Formats: sequence, structure tokens, C-alpha cells
Amino acid sequence: MSGDYTNYVRSYGIYTGQEISAVAIINSRQANESTTNKGGVTFRLTNLPAGETLYLSYLTAGGADSLDGTTWNGISFESNNDGTPRTVNETAATVTVGNNGEASVYVRDRQAVVANIGFQLGSRDVTIAGGTSGTTRRPSAASSTGQGAKSAVLLSLLTMAVLVILTGQF
Repeated sequence: MSGDYTNYVRSYGIYTGQEISAVAIINSRQANESTTNKGGVTFRLTNLPAGETLYLSYLTAGGADSLDGTTWNGISFESNNDGTPRTVNETAATVTVGNNGEASVYVRDRQAVVANIGFQLGSRDVTIAGGTSGTTRRPSAASSTGQGAKSAVLLSLLTMAVLVILTGQF
């Protein structure tokens, strides 16, 4: 990472049990909607499970001064008058971890990403304490686990923190 980004970029490992399950990257370097050529930084992630697929869930908007057009994981809530989610991008961005356990992930200025290992966020059932579960918008053949609920809670909290950091409001 270049020295220009040292004070603007943070990354966090998210674990399920003793295994890494995701990496969250936040790039808070200023970029406004009117900026035509926004910068960014490429992260080289290491010590990941070789051959796995990283599913990239982006939190993005046109810039720090945007009043609309914000999406999380391909979904926007602001385009409908009734507050229901609207899918704006069905295609999941992915990166394959190399045989050396490394992968590169690009994060634009004023953007955040969660690189989830093995499945896209929102594609599995989440088991909630008490035994109930709910299916999210992109079902998969993967089974649900209690450990997944812990990861989902952590990722939800991290997402809220990222929203506060990027927008300065909640």
C-alpha cells in the first residue's frame, strides 16, 4: 500500500471459531461524487485458504457528498418509496485465492468491502439464538450453522460502523 493511503485505510479479519471467514477493508480517503477519476488501493491479502473463492460485498456510493445511489452488496433501499430493497447488481464480484494463499482486492476511495470466504453474504440461512432461521435474498445449497450466526452479527455491526465512518451519519 502506498504511503498516501496509510492514514485512510483499515482492514479487519473476521473469524468463525479459529478459522478466518472474511476480511473487511475500509478506504476512507476523500472522494466526492463530482470527482471523475477516483483513486483507490489494491490490498494483497495473505494466509488465506488456497483455491477458495472470495465473494466481494461492496458498500459504495458516488462519493462522500452523495445523497443517493448508495448500495450494499448489490442492494439499494433508497430507490423505492416503500423502503423495500431493490437489487441493482445480481452479479457477485469474486476473486480466487491463489495456491500461495494470496489474493488481491481493489477498494476505491470512499468505499468499503467485505471479502467473504466461500460464499456471498446474504446467500445462506442464518440461525438465530433460540433456533429460528431466516432465508436471505440469494439462497444456496449451503447448510446453516450456529457459527454462521456469530459471523452474521459481527458483519452487521461492522457494516453499521462503516456506514457511520463513510457517511458521517446514521
